[in-house]
Amino acid sequence: MPFQLRLTSETFWWSAVVLIIVDFSFLVFLAQRIHPARFQQLRWPLAASATIVWSVLWMGALWAYWNVWSSYVFPSWARWLAPFLGFFFGIFAATFWWLALRLPGRPAATFPLLGVLLSLPAHSIAIYGLGVLAKVPILQGVSRASVLVFGTLEHILYWCISLSFALLLRRIGRTAAEQSAESSRAQK
Repeated sequence: MPFQLRLTSETFWWSAVVLIIVDFSFLVFLAQRIHPARFQQLRWPLAASATIVWSVLWMGALWAYWNVWSSYVFPSWARWLAPFLGFFFGIFAATFWWLALRLPGRPAATFPLLGVLLSLPAHSIAIYGLGVLAKVPILQGVSRASVLVFGTLEHILYWCISLSFALLLRRIGRTAAEQSAESSRAQK
């Protein structure tokens, strides 16, 4: 009989504990590193980075894990949409950027936390609407609460990664602009 991996609620709870530590550390780091004035300059880099990060995540989910869980939930043609799903997250990133600037606290810490507004409904639809926990063999028997908590913390991490990547994109853009300006001055 071949080995079949089965996840448990305990696995999700322990993974959630690890994610709490990782998310908290990442949020503190970002809040200290990205002051509000700097965050305000990140609207378009955030939209671009979220589009890229979430497209890669969806391609991984729908292609690499097709036989593990995705095929139990999505029709086969959905895999071809994976690269384009990130565009929706780019729109959400611009919206979360706007909200983070208007809410109290450090926007760099608030921004990833706003991902909960997307994570909870998305995971709830997957669990209650699509029946992921009943359909996917690897998830059968896992508690709804453990998956919701883990999924929420997972999304916070992905939004932290998107914010970090936005800083990199902004730096690359500034460097390219400076080099272009230098090149223009040198030609004159």
